[in-house]
Amino acid sequence: MTSVVNAKGIPLPYTGASTHWFSATGAGPELRGTSGNDSFWGNTSVNVTMY
Repeated sequence: MTSVVNAKGIPLPYTGASTHWFSATGAGPELRGTSGNDSFWGNTSVNVTMY
């Protein structure tokens, strides 16, 4: 299984290419993804809880 390493150094497994893309910048305090393969990005000013 393929994986990527997150900002905390924890490997996150994934099974395929992203099907949805989300920007955490300006998203507010909560960010909800989909049941598919999602990609999230932001910057150092972002403080969100992802579900």
